[in-house]
Amino acid sequence: MLAVGENGAGKTNLLEALHVGTQGFSPRSRNDAQLVRFGADAARIELAGERGSSRLELEVTLRPGDAKKAKLNGASLRAAEQLRSEVSTLVFTPDRLVVVKGGPAARRAYFDRALGRLYPARAALPAEYGAAVAQRNAALRRVAIGASSRDAVAPWTERVASLGAQLVSARAQAIGDLAPLSIQKEWNQIASAYETASTVVADDPDSVQVATAAIYSAEASAAKVDTWLRANCAVDIGPVVTLVPHQP
Repeated sequence: MLAVGENGAGKTNLLEALHVGTQGFSPRSRNDAQLVRFGADAARIELAGERGSSRLELEVTLRPGDAKKAKLNGASLRAAEQLRSEVSTLVFTPDRLVVVKGGPAARRAYFDRALGRLYPARAALPAEYGAAVAQRNAALRRVAIGASSRDAVAPWTERVASLGAQLVSARAQAIGDLAPLSIQKEWNQIASAYETASTVVADDPDSVQVATAAIYSAEASAAKVDTWLRANCAVDIGPVVTLVPHQP
C-alpha cells in the first residue's frame, strides 16, 4: 500500500500509529504524552487483519500519566511492548540513517533489537548487560571515594563478564543465521572462534592457547568475509584484527 498526500495531511502520523499499534511504542518519541492529541485525555489505536487463517485484532490505549495498555485479540497484555514478540513491523525513516552514519553504539542498539526478534528468550540480554555495567561503574565510584572496598566490585565484574560473553555469542549466532550462503561456512567459523574466546580464562595458559589457536584458524575466514562485504555491500569493516593479544 502506498500512502500519498500533501504535507501535513497525516502520512507520518498514520505510519506512526501502525508502529505503535503493532509494537507498543513510537519510532519517533519515547514520550507517550506526545502521541495524544492536544486537549484530549487519551488516544487509542485499533488495528485488525489476518495472520494466516486467523483473525488478528490489536488495541493500544495511551493516557498521559498512566502506563500504556495493550490487547491482543481481546486479551490484555502485561505490557504494550509484548506486542513486538507477536507482530513483526519494520520502520525505516530518514533519521534512521544514524545506523549507517552514527557511531557503533547506535548500530549495536539497532542490531540488539533485531536479536530480540530472532531469539525472544535472549531479548533481555542487552538490557541486563547494560544494567550490570552501570552497577559495576557505580561500585567503582564508591571505591574511588572510599565509601566501599574493592571486594564490592568483584561480583559485578563476574556478572559483566558472564553477560558480555552471552551477548557476544548471541550476536555472533544472529549474524551467522543472517549470513549469505556464500560465506556462511566462513562466518560460522568466526562465530565459533568468538565463542571460544569469550570463555577464555586469563590465568589459565591452556585456555589462552586454545582461544589463540581458534582465532588464528579463523583469520582466513575473516579475510574472506571482509572481501565479500567490500564487494557486495560497499562496506569497509576495516582490516582483519586479532581478537586476543599476541603472546610474548
